[in-house]
Amino acid sequence: MSEIAVDSFNDLQQGRISTRLLTATLMGVCLITLYAAIFGQQMQDVARIACPLMSIMALLIAGWGMPRNFPVGFLASALLLLINWRVAAMLDLRPVMIVSSIAACAYLVSIAGFIRRDWSISSQAPSVTGLHWQMTVVRIYFGFDMVGHFTEKLFAGSASFQHMVGIFSQLGVPAPATFVVLAGLCELGIAIGIGMGLLTRLSAVAATLYFLVANHFGAHFANGFTWSNGPTGGWEYPLLMSVFYLSFMLSGAGRFSLDAWLVQEGRLPASLRWLCAPQFTVNRPCVALNIH
Repeated sequence: MSEIAVDSFNDLQQGRISTRLLTATLMGVCLITLYAAIFGQQMQDVARIACPLMSIMALLIAGWGMPRNFPVGFLASALLLLINWRVAAMLDLRPVMIVSSIAACAYLVSIAGFIRRDWSISSQAPSVTGLHWQMTVVRIYFGFDMVGHFTEKLFAGSASFQHMVGIFSQLGVPAPATFVVLAGLCELGIAIGIGMGLLTRLSAVAATLYFLVANHFGAHFANGFTWSNGPTGGWEYPLLMSVFYLSFMLSGAGRFSLDAWLVQEGRLPASLRWLCAPQFTVNRPCVALNIH
């Protein structure tokens, strides 16, 4: 079995200004989230525990992990921030939402600077580097798009959970409470597998199967190829997501991913590397494309 060569980002450093800005804003998120959890009334049961925990983890990973491996630290801490941000929005916690919005801007500044530095030192043609980053940005967005779905099932508290159970019951899903949890875990898995790039080829197949099953229970096929038609919408959106996810069977997640880190550090058995990327070198020149 051939080895998978992965370009390293080890020579790139996170900018000092973006590091300080991100750390400061995440500290603000932690403090306000802790205050809301301890003294506020809107954050209940699961959310009261999960939100402070995730905000603290986001801060620790950003402060400790990002300087050591920017892609891994960025992806993990950003996902945790987004979950906390989404729950705050659902519970109308305005102070947490505002500071989380500022923190999200700090993440954008951080990754924009990282992309600029990588582009300036890349040995590949600018068009090839651009295609890689285009794929990376879109992949992260489509993976983290699931945050809005699994948070209402897993992290937003009992009121949100019971609301989802009611929706699943109306759709005729058996054991709706169990399937709400399973659906939330599947969507969380998509955020990690696609958004963070973990065992990406396997995640691509699993995500596609999930959308097909959800499409069946949601009766989207009966509503035709349209984005919104009837109470549950048509199958245009599920098909769009399925085609996008399945496309990563062809390429894997690329360098900005957990897969790249696992392969580079030798933390993944060779027999499982085909689940990350096709069995050819990730960074070999695209001579067949003849890109100028």
